[in-house]
Amino acid sequence: MQLTTNQILKKTSLPGFILLPLTWGANLSSVILSFVLLKFILLEFILLSVSLLWTGLFWSTPSYALDETYITPTYIRTITNPYEQYNDVNPTWSANGEYISFERYDMNSHSIVLSDQTGKIIQTIIAQGKEISELDLLFSSEEDVSSYNTGISWSPNQDEFVFVSSGKSNNFDLFIGKTGTDKTRRLTFHTHKDNQAQWSPINENILFISAREGNAGLYMINAQTSKVIQLLSNQFDTLHPVWSPDGKRIAFMVGVNSAYQIYVINNIDNPEQSLQKISQLYEHNIRPSWSPDGKKLAYFSFDPEDKWNINIAKLDEMNSTTETTKLETSVAFDVIQNSSTGPTWLPDSKNIAYIKNETSNYNPIYIVDTDSKKNGLFLTNTNMNMDLSCSTNGVLAFQTQDRQWSRVYIAGIPGFKG
Repeated sequence: MQLTTNQILKKTSLPGFILLPLTWGANLSSVILSFVLLKFILLEFILLSVSLLWTGLFWSTPSYALDETYITPTYIRTITNPYEQYNDVNPTWSANGEYISFERYDMNSHSIVLSDQTGKIIQTIIAQGKEISELDLLFSSEEDVSSYNTGISWSPNQDEFVFVSSGKSNNFDLFIGKTGTDKTRRLTFHTHKDNQAQWSPINENILFISAREGNAGLYMINAQTSKVIQLLSNQFDTLHPVWSPDGKRIAFMVGVNSAYQIYVINNIDNPEQSLQKISQLYEHNIRPSWSPDGKKLAYFSFDPEDKWNINIAKLDEMNSTTETTKLETSVAFDVIQNSSTGPTWLPDSKNIAYIKNETSNYNPIYIVDTDSKKNGLFLTNTNMNMDLSCSTNGVLAFQTQDRQWSRVYIAGIPGFKG
């Protein structure tokens, strides 16, 4: 922790200590006392110097290039209590940016918390595989009663959401929750794990990944009827599906081990026949995300120098005769990937927020213009940032380290109404 100017002055109040002996008179005891006090002052000065040197070595202020562009947030604040002993991670905005969700975990539970932008908690989501009786609460351990809850995705009108939960059954399934209530209902009941649920932006269909037929396969379920459709064969693992903003296309990653490519289904009614490979530059590409206007895809790409970059592909310019490599480009380099989502688009479909892999500067947040590739440092003054999410009105949510715990902060981006 760096000492403030006031703290330093308080520790080294030289004028008071030096002038005080002069008021006692010029007797021998006063002179001796003056020397003792001066010796004490010099000792404190030496200790303070060592302390400041130690502080400078281990908690130095981040240093940035002088020619960088700086972006100052319109505001920045935490929406979680910095003094409680739990971790808040993986923030996600609702469809219109009214609510923000994040996952909270400690030694005994992993729940999903819904909040507004002020930090007011709306509800805490913990799904149960069966009704919990008073006897369960009295005679079961907390680990037995609680469940692991993650991966929320909102309905178009944000009055409902889908999430993944162990539901006290040690098998992950999809659950539906209602905003503002504690009621949840189980949507899938298969013996194999279901995960990575994504609610359509236009209807009741929900994408999800399941290993019920061998490899991780792409499925779709209706939130009301529970009817399940397998969209693709399970020849290869299929992961991280995301709907296009108009709900007509699906982007996802396909592959095995460390060789994934980005594909798009262009027609939901004919998924196998409308497959289109998007990524071409590198052998390993993960977690696609659509620009808000649906014209571009961004994803994390692993380059030959063993660094993660952000690549984008301009889908609106692609057709069957176009070489994809001419429309795929890298816009940000040596980044830290979001743990469960693709790159973070801003509402203008032009800029992307990302975290730079610079541990010496505590992994700062940047915003890049995907056309000019010009970067701007987003001045949050936070440490060890992770997992960005941007609302439809331009408010950036992210996870950061506050004291020894992970907290969720939000920051307004200049130029947007948020």
